[in-house]
Amino acid sequence: MISIIVTIVIYILIAISAISLVGWHDLYLSEAPLAKAAEKASGIVGTFILSVIALFATSNTVLMILVSGSRLIYGISNDRRSALPSLLSKIHSKRKTPWLSILVVMLIAIMIVILFNGTLSVIAGVTVFCVLVLYTIINIALIRLRYKKTDSIDNSHLH
Repeated sequence: MISIIVTIVIYILIAISAISLVGWHDLYLSEAPLAKAAEKASGIVGTFILSVIALFATSNTVLMILVSGSRLIYGISNDRRSALPSLLSKIHSKRKTPWLSILVVMLIAIMIVILFNGTLSVIAGVTVFCVLVLYTIINIALIRLRYKKTDSIDNSHLH
């Protein structure tokens, strides 16, 4: 909860700063409002710094999706009732990583890049959609586990 509150405060402060620098109407008309505010504050250097930060943030997001996606496939395929083949839960002997799951996620990522011709805006949209689907699956699984655990606890008191 603290991290969410801190993030909200930072977003609000950035919004207030951007509106103070450029004005709400110019931000509304801009295709890249934050870049416009950075340019107004620091010129071309501000735009460059913002671009570098955006590049690292995007790379971090893609890495997070690749790692969590492979671990999600590993976890699902590790369950014997899963629809995914158990072969995907195979662990590398030296690195102790789910190498087949990582390979599957890598191949899916390559197919997405090839399918959309490397168009950054489309790939970013697909990335955001994948994150949404991933978090939805995880939250549904947690809700199911919560009620499954409650049912087993309630039934254990009957014996």
